[in-house]
Amino acid sequence: MIYHPHQTVRENLSELSALVNPDLRSATRDYWGRFRPRVPWAVNALNKSAVVLTTAMWEAFVEDTATAAFEFVINSASNPNDVPRKVVKFVCAKLKSDKNEIASWRLAGDGWRSELKKYRDGVITRYAGSLNSPRSGQVDDLFLYLTGLKRVSDSWTWQGMNAASAKKKLDSYISHRGEIVHRFKTTKDVTRGYVVEYIQFVLRLTVKTANRVRNHTHKITGQHPWKAARFRSVR
Repeated sequence: MIYHPHQTVRENLSELSALVNPDLRSATRDYWGRFRPRVPWAVNALNKSAVVLTTAMWEAFVEDTATAAFEFVINSASNPNDVPRKVVKFVCAKLKSDKNEIASWRLAGDGWRSELKKYRDGVITRYAGSLNSPRSGQVDDLFLYLTGLKRVSDSWTWQGMNAASAKKKLDSYISHRGEIVHRFKTTKDVTRGYVVEYIQFVLRLTVKTANRVRNHTHKITGQHPWKAARFRSVR
């Protein structure tokens, strides 16, 4: 059993408490290190930084979880038949497009493992750019191509939240993050409540995603790659 991807992001997000803790926002330091009373623009800047960091941690979680599941399946497989058929089809399609007429021989012996790892690296490289904006569609594509799991985002449901609303909400947060990164000035101030809501939303997404991928991987290998995740009532 490998290290829990949800636990990693949870530990990372907990460090953001310094940015959203009101006790630490009562004053800020100026250029010379002297304390100054809290000013709205300084607090707003901290909130924006927290939004950017939260998105970065979500992005890292998605890539790490997809890669970990892929590795777990490959390491558990004794032959290509143990690999999700959809993933094998993607690899075979890639070999068919190779101009080298004997490219298929690379699958001989344990060559299929090497080809799968090359395929993994290619998928990660291809989606690394799009994962800078880890919207629901990009997340679904990465898990599909690496694990054969269709629409992992359909699992993003909990009390008071359906999958369609969760996808829309995530994409809205990602768009806001892009606005902050590229312009910094946004159409509205970023409040502490907004940041806290975003962090908790991402924690719920990581739980649902980690558990969905965990069950999918168990279906393929007969083993669970990590322990079931939970955040409050969400599991």
